Amino acid sequence: VAQMFDKLVLLTSNPGRMSYFGPMSQAVAYMQACGRPVLQHVNPTDYFLDLVTPGVRVDASDHLVACFKEKLQPALCERVERAFGQTGATVDDMLLARPGARLGRFAVPFHKQFTELLRRKLAITMR
Repeated sequence: VAQMFDKLVLLTSNPGRMSYFGPMSQAVAYMQACGRPVLQHVNPTDYFLDLVTPGVRVDASDHLVACFKEKLQPALCERVERAFGQTGATVDDMLLARPGARLGRFAVPFHKQFTELLRRKLAITMR
């Protein structure tokens, strides 16, 4: 199931420090680059959780946090700084992008709101 994830955010247990943030498909290679290769016949996600849980036999949380700060954090901070510099669409722009959208005090007309609430209430009553 975890292999279907696009991104993985791996935090240490108590306190929650970042130890990995990136594509799930590259997590095994990253752990190997940090000196913690995933052994054969071991579920990678279980192994990752064991690595960041203090008190477990294979606990490497401090080492992985240091690796994150050295290898991944600089690029991540740069992406965040670039994102802060970009201006996104306003609420009005996003509303107007939808076909049939209108600006006003309410984005959805009263009769549509009322109809939806009535439909929900009837569904609850009929149960």
